[in-house]
Amino acid sequence: DLAEAVASAKEATLVYSAKGHDLFATVEGTLMIDDDRAVIDRLWNRFVAAWFEEGKEDPKLCLLRFDPADAEIWKDASSIVAGVKLF
Repeated sequence: DLAEAVASAKEATLVYSAKGHDLFATVEGTLMIDDDRAVIDRLWNRFVAAWFEEGKEDPKLCLLRFDPADAEIWKDASSIVAGVKLF
């Protein structure tokens, strides 16, 4: 479904939250299909092959590429120490 949605390049946002919720990031950019055979060859291994019965020619195989344009990274500022620093 995602591959069909980005049949042509689309603006996208990647959102990250660290396991401890003390670091966050958002990255805005462009998401597109990238079927570069050299990239497929470089990433291909037995674990990937287990998911695609027809190998590298499987019609279900689709690489997505995200080209970042703008990013923000921040730390959790809800601690007492962060509040004092902000004050």
